[in-house]
Amino acid sequence: MKDKFDISVIVCCYNPDIQKLKKTINSIYNQKNSNFEVIIADDGSNENYYDSLANWIKEMNYKNCRFNFLTQNVGTIKNIISAIEISQGKYVKTISPGDYFFDEFSMAKYIDTFEREQADFVFSRAVYYCEDDILPSISPGNPTVFNNKYLLRKIVLFQDFILGATVAMKRELELTYLNEIKDKMKYLEDVPLTFFSFLDGKKVYAISDNLIWYESGYGISTNSNLSKLLDNDYDSFFKYLKEKYPNNSIVKRSIKFFYCKDCPKLMRFIKRLFLSPVFIVDYFERKINRKKKNNKNESINKLKKIIGNKYEV
Repeated sequence: MKDKFDISVIVCCYNPDIQKLKKTINSIYNQKNSNFEVIIADDGSNENYYDSLANWIKEMNYKNCRFNFLTQNVGTIKNIISAIEISQGKYVKTISPGDYFFDEFSMAKYIDTFEREQADFVFSRAVYYCEDDILPSISPGNPTVFNNKYLLRKIVLFQDFILGATVAMKRELELTYLNEIKDKMKYLEDVPLTFFSFLDGKKVYAISDNLIWYESGYGISTNSNLSKLLDNDYDSFFKYLKEKYPNNSIVKRSIKFFYCKDCPKLMRFIKRLFLSPVFIVDYFERKINRKKKNNKNESINKLKKIIGNKYEV
């Protein structure tokens, strides 16, 4: 299929806060220098908000926006697959209600990086926020992750997971990987996409700029009540990872890192240090980075600008 757009932005929804959803859509249509389409992908929400949202999209004169509303809840992975299958962009970027593009040139930076670096997988920094509060950076915790020289070790071995909300990929590659895991996992898509891309030698590129506003505390990974839904997916993923890459030494050590999660904190630290002594450097780099503060007033003003105070939502 010939690509009609540079990038397809898939807004993944399940019982969304409609005001947050509209602000997220505003942040997309605020983007400049980008040829994109928007797909609203709903995973079988309890309430049907299709008509009201479609009318609002029309009133806002937002073009190239399509709807992919599933009649049943099938989980994050199959919801994204369903949307990618109708997408027409060369690249795919998923986003959730309450998350926003950082400024009006964020999407252009994704596209430019894909083209310039001939990348398969691109991710960036993000600013975490909660209501009107700007939070310290959480993931990845180590700033040297954004030095491409250290990506494989920091992320796959030490599992300093990148923020899935910042990831964009080539459409066909993401679709291939998601189809591979769709019957093994339900919600955990970003970690498998990251690991497979690294371990298969795909071109992964880290952008050191902030490209996403991430609302902490509402998503499945940062909400303590919802994050329990991921436990089975993580177990299934690392089991499959071992099967898929049986002779990969980094995978073997990574699994040992992961499966010491129920150990006491001190024992977990000692075990990880024994598995890889250089982990001590990574550990303290994360500690230092977590103490860094963002300029809250400046950041909040930028956030209000990108979600579009001038729009009626």
